[in-house]
Amino acid sequence: MDNKEEKVSNLLSYDVNIEKRKEDNPETLKNDFDEDVFLIKHKKTKPKKIIFFIILLVTIIFGFTIFIVFYLNKKKKPSCVIGEEEKCKTCKEDSNECLTCNPGYFIPNDEEKIKYECQKCSVENCFFCQGTKLSNTCYSCKYYLEPLIRKGKIISCDYTCETGEKEKCATCSKENICSSCNDNYVLFKGKCFLDYSFRAIYNTGKDNQKISLIGNPDIYKISKMKIGEKVLMNPPSIYQFPSAGNHNVDIQIDLSQITSFENFFNSITNLISISFYPSFYNENIKNMSGFFAGCKSLVSIDMSNFQSQNIINMEGMFEGCNLLISLNLSNFNTEKVTNMNSMFEDCNALSSIDLSYFDTKNVKVMKSMFSKCYKITSLNLSNFNTKIWKICLVCSWYVIL
Repeated sequence: MDNKEEKVSNLLSYDVNIEKRKEDNPETLKNDFDEDVFLIKHKKTKPKKIIFFIILLVTIIFGFTIFIVFYLNKKKKPSCVIGEEEKCKTCKEDSNECLTCNPGYFIPNDEEKIKYECQKCSVENCFFCQGTKLSNTCYSCKYYLEPLIRKGKIISCDYTCETGEKEKCATCSKENICSSCNDNYVLFKGKCFLDYSFRAIYNTGKDNQKISLIGNPDIYKISKMKIGEKVLMNPPSIYQFPSAGNHNVDIQIDLSQITSFENFFNSITNLISISFYPSFYNENIKNMSGFFAGCKSLVSIDMSNFQSQNIINMEGMFEGCNLLISLNLSNFNTEKVTNMNSMFEDCNALSSIDLSYFDTKNVKVMKSMFSKCYKITSLNLSNFNTKIWKICLVCSWYVIL
């Protein structure tokens, strides 16, 4: 029997069986028929379901991968406002709020909408400035540039060996770096500095007011002082200014016989700004405790030229500097310091401080180091080399806050 005949025979047998089952029990036939239909449909749809589940699984895996990549990229993005990377120094975690700015930038104090955005100082090459977005005052210049001052304000920081150093620098290199200086100037890192110890700005509230220029006049003697173009030899440490306002003064201190900087500017309440020259150095001086303690009007300190590699004691160094808002100590050498007790205590206006380069491996005491620094909301102490008991002393800042 060939295939065609076999198929016909099967169909006839099937029809006969159906008729017979129909006569015997019509309900059973119906159920069997429904079951056959279900099996046929199930057999036909099974491959489709497998394909559907495969597609669904691939979609879930793909979506999960996209989520992971997006989440990791979000974590890697800087928390500062986009475009602020070169301006903002530290940011509030998991937000777009900048807390501190890099040199040459500042956070204005006038507009809420730019409260956390760093704005560039109005004076080009300014190191530290403060004020509003449209009106800000430069207090110190960067890159070892000497400021040009008019009426107590820095109006330019563009002096270079080529354009502004001619009366100071005797010879310049091809890179416009000074290689030798004229009389009354000293060479330091390619720049000519006046042969003075520091440049300070003092404020007087009335005419003919006498103020103290330095602390402990019996110990620290002023050998030379320059006010404008006027040079005074061996002037008194308590000086009478003929007019009220800000006064820019270059002061030279004879450090040859000095063994300590203790309380050097202690309670000099008329001092509002200061920058140090490289000549303010004596390798034998190891104590700076109370150096700026009680300088309640001090708003700006430039210590980029300050040489502190031999200092051991910095206890209470900035204690009580109530108006000091920002402090950059990135060039400060603290590798030999053992005492930092109350170093920034009662600096209640201080909102930012750069301690990223602090070397604390030899520090033994840090009690109340940041006590009453109410406006400091975060500190980067990742480079602090301390033991557990030292960390607990630093935490006194958090307890008091």
